Amino acid sequence: MKVIRIALALVTTAAAPVVGLGTGDCGGGEARIVYEGNRPFISMNGCRHAPEWVICGTKSEYERQFIAKSYDLGFRFYNIGLKVDKDVETAVGEYDFSALDEQAKTVLTNAPDAMLVLSAWFELPKWCAAHPEETIGYADGAAGEGDTDELKGRPVRPSAASLEFRRELTRFFDRLGEYVRSRPWADRVVAVRPAWGVYTEWHCWGTYPFPDTGAAMTAAFRWYKGGLYAKEDPPTAEERTSGGYLLDPVKQRKVIDFYDCMAEVIADLLIFTCRESKRVLPGRLAGAYYGYVLDPHPPEGANVLLDKVLSSDAVDFISDPTAYSPLSRRAGGAYYHRTVPSVAHRYGKLVLIEDDMRFHHLAGVSRLAKIYTADARESRMTMRRNYLNTLFNGVGIQLNDPMGKRGKRPYAYDDPDVLQGLREAKAVAAKAGFVPAESGNEVAVVVSCRERLRRNGKSQYDLVYLSPRSLYRTGVSFDMLTLEDYLASGHRYAQVILLNVFNPTAEERAGLEARNRGAAVRWFTADEHETYPSTPDQWRAEFDRLGAKAMTVPRAYVRRQGDLVLFHTARAGNWRLALPDGATGAEELFSGRTFGGQVLKFETDGVDTLLFKMNVATGNNHTIIPKGERQ
Repeated sequence: MKVIRIALALVTTAAAPVVGLGTGDCGGGEARIVYEGNRPFISMNGCRHAPEWVICGTKSEYERQFIAKSYDLGFRFYNIGLKVDKDVETAVGEYDFSALDEQAKTVLTNAPDAMLVLSAWFELPKWCAAHPEETIGYADGAAGEGDTDELKGRPVRPSAASLEFRRELTRFFDRLGEYVRSRPWADRVVAVRPAWGVYTEWHCWGTYPFPDTGAAMTAAFRWYKGGLYAKEDPPTAEERTSGGYLLDPVKQRKVIDFYDCMAEVIADLLIFTCRESKRVLPGRLAGAYYGYVLDPHPPEGANVLLDKVLSSDAVDFISDPTAYSPLSRRAGGAYYHRTVPSVAHRYGKLVLIEDDMRFHHLAGVSRLAKIYTADARESRMTMRRNYLNTLFNGVGIQLNDPMGKRGKRPYAYDDPDVLQGLREAKAVAAKAGFVPAESGNEVAVVVSCRERLRRNGKSQYDLVYLSPRSLYRTGVSFDMLTLEDYLASGHRYAQVILLNVFNPTAEERAGLEARNRGAAVRWFTADEHETYPSTPDQWRAEFDRLGAKAMTVPRAYVRRQGDLVLFHTARAGNWRLALPDGATGAEELFSGRTFGGQVLKFETDGVDTLLFKMNVATGNNHTIIPKGERQ
């Protein structure tokens, strides 16, 4: 994923097909995020488009072929890549965007009705060389030395805290806007995705060894909290990694405040770049890679301020890939999202799952062999699962070939079984129809995003943030909510797990006491961190103690959203699926097979992904809710 992203796209649905893109009927005009039940869409000029994007290159023949193949499947948003340091920055403060023209024309040649999303990765090496005092500083050595891997080394990059950098970004966006507005494909640009940080994903460079301790970030820290640390330097490595699992809120207040300051600065820069993109290209959407909450990044690399970012009127969408673990990606896993989409729902914004799977036909092409699917059937069924997760998470999807930018063949999604799984999933999603906003689940799992900023920076991995890989394989369907989501929710849950709500404010604690009234609650403490449940069976035991109703046995992945149930397994067997109260049978949408009663009995002969539509009243309307109006 070491690429800068510039993407454009738009998608069709059976309910509202795209017509006349390129003639002005659907292209151009203001782009907005709207919701129909649990599903987000992009609305332009009265046309509604499912947020399904393809991130692709345009230079090789197989990349161009996949643009055409995905277009035939109904995809309309395409990402074209452009690295600012290599292709754009010609001199300090001077930018040449002409490489965009050929890429845009290549996409439109192979996908005539495509729309475009532009993204720029702000490395700016020439500007950094001229402004060394405005770059990231590293506590363990000089910038520009060490490993070239962005997660381990010390690359020369502009600091998120630099005010000069922001002034340069204004110049950059002025030039970008002028160029795009001059192009014949300008009305195809529907969104802009500014990018900064490791792999464009807004993690601060060098964060795994050390945070940014350069002059600009030091100055920002000295201004923080009204100058509380006006005469102090950032905390030392010893201060950041001493103590236990969590930093002490009294003894290590300075360290916690430094992490909080960094997170605020980076979120402010993200919002600033999105606002600048909207200034020069009005009417377009803006967003970024952000929100790696359920992930083992240390506090230095966390981007956890979901409420701050998504509450901004400058930000319309965020995206991130799923966890790089076989327990998530391989058959039987949940392919769970690393952010918490319910925050975006609360603000009427869009979340995109980045699907960058490693399928069986790519074995030996790249590293991370442990997450590759084993054979054609696993590829087909995991592709079904990945796509159908969008219905249950209430998100969009973007396909990103992990090898596409490295000239590797064959293209990740350009495989008959992968394409078949994708085609099948899209067809049953259309058949499923309206997806209610209310899940109907009685169980809530609540996470506190900012708790990551209290983590001891010494260790990356812990059971708290890796818990979803087991929670989603318990046979119990639940809603994942942030603490803020849970407190704002009007739904009364029967069972609640407070996963990492270790240090709520007095107001939050009072809110929790009111929300939890009448529910069976398991509130984990930080002291229990070492003994957290770590397997599906252990988590199932926790659910059982709370009295939660299971739908099937542990180690199967099951989700419920309204009248839909997703079932995914890695193995052959005879299965029983217990439907919720009030359901009187179901239809399995892939096969068309119908079932009666409240307990469904069926057999799988290997890896399988099934979608059931229950006979149950959902009580939800079909109102499309504009951005900013959803409560």
